[in-house]
Amino acid sequence: MKRLSYWALLALILMAGQALTRPITSYQYLTELETTNLGEIIWFWTPDTVWGPLHSNDFIGIKYSPTFFGPVSTCKNNFHYYQRGNVHFEQEPVFNAPEVNLPHDLTFQEDHASVRFNDDGGRLMTWMKLHGDAGIDVFQYELGLERHDTNLVRHLSPPIGDIIWVDGKLELEGLFRGWATIAASDDIYLLDDVRYADSDEHGAFDQESCRDLLGVASAGNIIIANTEANGKDNGYAVGRDRLDRHSIALNGCYMATGESFTFEQQNDDWDRYQGPTPDQRGQMWLWGSLTQKRAGYLHRSNHEWTGYGRSLRYDFRLSRMAPPGFAVGELYGDMDRVELFSGSHDIYSCRIQTLIVHAGVELNLQYGNLVVTDSLVMVGSADSLVIVHDNGEGQALLVETGAVYTSLSNVAISGSGEYQFNSETTILDRVTSTSPIACEGSTTVTGSDFGALLTLTGFRTVSVTGSLFRAGLILRGSPRTCTIDRSTFASSDGTGITYRGGVEPLITNCIIAFNRIGIVRDGRFDATIRYSDVHENRVDNYLDCEPGEGCIDVNPLFVNAFDDFHLTAESPCIDIGDPGSPHDSDGTVADMGAFYFHHQLSAPGDDFGLRIAEFGVSASPNPFNDRTTLTLAIPLTGQVKIAVYDLSGRLKAELLGGKVEVGKTSLSLDASGWPAGVYLLRLQSGSEIRNVKIVKLN
Repeated sequence: MKRLSYWALLALILMAGQALTRPITSYQYLTELETTNLGEIIWFWTPDTVWGPLHSNDFIGIKYSPTFFGPVSTCKNNFHYYQRGNVHFEQEPVFNAPEVNLPHDLTFQEDHASVRFNDDGGRLMTWMKLHGDAGIDVFQYELGLERHDTNLVRHLSPPIGDIIWVDGKLELEGLFRGWATIAASDDIYLLDDVRYADSDEHGAFDQESCRDLLGVASAGNIIIANTEANGKDNGYAVGRDRLDRHSIALNGCYMATGESFTFEQQNDDWDRYQGPTPDQRGQMWLWGSLTQKRAGYLHRSNHEWTGYGRSLRYDFRLSRMAPPGFAVGELYGDMDRVELFSGSHDIYSCRIQTLIVHAGVELNLQYGNLVVTDSLVMVGSADSLVIVHDNGEGQALLVETGAVYTSLSNVAISGSGEYQFNSETTILDRVTSTSPIACEGSTTVTGSDFGALLTLTGFRTVSVTGSLFRAGLILRGSPRTCTIDRSTFASSDGTGITYRGGVEPLITNCIIAFNRIGIVRDGRFDATIRYSDVHENRVDNYLDCEPGEGCIDVNPLFVNAFDDFHLTAESPCIDIGDPGSPHDSDGTVADMGAFYFHHQLSAPGDDFGLRIAEFGVSASPNPFNDRTTLTLAIPLTGQVKIAVYDLSGRLKAELLGGKVEVGKTSLSLDASGWPAGVYLLRLQSGSEIRNVKIVKLN
C-alpha cells in the first residue's frame, strides 16, 4: 500500500504544470523517440521490468508481457502493441501527457568541466577504471590497438562535485566513490559494471545511507561493450551462476543526448562480428535513471536471442538531487541537498534542506517560495558575485524557523520580493539588496548595502558593522547585545533606525542623516548613542531618545547625498569617532559612517610603511588530504580569530583567537578524521572578515 501511494503521488507531481520543464532525474526512463533512425520500434517485452517513473514523448512499444511498477506516461494517445500478452501496470498509464524537454547537447558539461582529457584529434581512446576509495585511473591508448594500461595519464582522487570531460571516445568500468559526472563528446563504452562502491553485485545499495552519486553523459551513444564480463559468446547460458561471466550492473544517471543507450555487436547480417546462436548476454540492472534521445536496442531477435533483459529501478534520491550538470537550469519540488557550482538556475516552488551556492551562480526565483529548512550558504567573491533575482511577487526566499545556519557573502539580491532568514545564526557579509530582508535569530551584518528595509529580530546577539542603509533598519526582539557600528543611514523616506520591544542598542560611529526621522525609540529601553552624526532628518533627529557622548549634528559632506555616501576630504565626520574603537585601516582614529576616509600614508620611515597591503588568508595545498598550511596576512596588529566551519555552519576547529602582530603568520591545519568535502575557512579581525573555501580530498 505504501508503494502505491508513493507512485500515485509521484505521478501527480510529474504530470502537474504543463509549462514546466522537469529535471530529467525526475524520471527513471525518459526518451524523445521510441524508434531507431531507421524507424524500427524499440519494444518493451517480457524480460523487461521497470520500477520507476517512465515517460516518452513518442509512442511506447509494448510486446508480450513487460512489467511496469511505476507511473507510465506518453505524449501520444495510445501505445504501439505487438502480440500483447499479460502486461502489468501497477497504475493506469497517462496518455496525452505534456512534453518533457530533453537536453540536446552537453555544452554545459563541457563548459563547466573541472577535469579535462583530450583524444589528440581522434587518435586516442580514453579508458577510466574506477577504484572506489582509491579514486580513478585514466589511461589512453591508440584507437584500433589492443587495450592496455601502460600509459597512465592521470590518477584522480574520489571526485567531489566535479564534471570530468573527455574530448573523444571513452571506455568506463569499476566501482565509483564520490559525487561527479563523467561526460564525453563521443560514444561511451561500458566494459563492465559501473556501480557504487557500497553496492552489491546486482547494483543494489542502501539509498538511505549512500552518499555516492554518479552521472555518465555522452554526446553520442552509451554502449554496453561486448566483453566477457558483460556476457560475450552466450555468457548467460554458459556460466549462469557466474556474474563475472554475464550481465551488467549500473548505478547512477545515464544520458545519451546524441543517440541511444544500447549494446555492441548485435549480430546484424551486415556486422563482421557474428556471435553464437543464441547470444544471451544476461540482464542489465540499472539503479538510477536513463535519458536518451531515441530508445536503443538492448535485445534483438537476431541469432534467436541476442542481448539483455532490462531491470530498471529508480534511485529515489534523484527526486531530490542530481549529479553535477544533470539539473541545469531549473529546480522545483523537495530536495535534501543541492550544491550549485555555476550557471543560471530558475527556481519554482522549491523546498531544500541544505542549499549551497558558489561564486558566479545566478538564481532566478520565478514563482512560489524557495524554502530552505536547515542551512543556506551563498559564497560569492568580489569579482564573481552570487546573483539572486526575484519577480517581485510576494515572498521570494524563506529560511524556515529552526534552521541552523544562513550565510551570504558577496551576494547581490535584485527585485522586490521578501527575504526571510529565520536561523539560529545568520551572517550577511558584503550583501547588496534592493529587496526587503528580515532576519530572526543571532545575526551579524558586515560591509553590506541595503536599498530596502532590513528588519532584525534578535534573541541572542545582533551586530551591524560597516553597512549602508538607504531605507532604514528596524530592531526587534530582546537580544542580550545589540551593536550598530560604523554604518550610514541616509536619504530614507522613513526612519533611519527604529528599535522596539526589548532592544537596548549601542549605536556608535554612525551617520544618520537626511531621512524622514533619524532614530526612533518604540520600546522599553533607552539606546546608547555615542560618537555619531545625526543630522537634518526632516521630522526629527531623535524621537523619544537622546544623543550621548561625542554625538554631533552637522552636514557629513557626502560625495553625493543621493547615491554616494563616501566622505569628502572636508567632512567633519573624519577622525572624530569613538577613540576607544579600533582604528580605521589607514591607522587613524575611527571615522563616522560606513565608509572611512583613507588618508594618504605618512612620510617614509614611519610605521605605516611596514604594513602589508591586504588582509586575508590562504591555504596550501588546497585541495589537501589530511593537512594544509594556512598563511594569514595581517595589515595591522590586533585581535584576530580564525576558525573552520563545515558548509552547514558547524564549527570544526578554532585555530586562533588572540593578538597577532602585523605581517604574515603561518598555521598548520590538521583535518585528519574529518570527512572529505568543502569547508569554510573564516578569518576575522574587528569588522574585517574573509571567507576562503578549502577542500579536503579523503
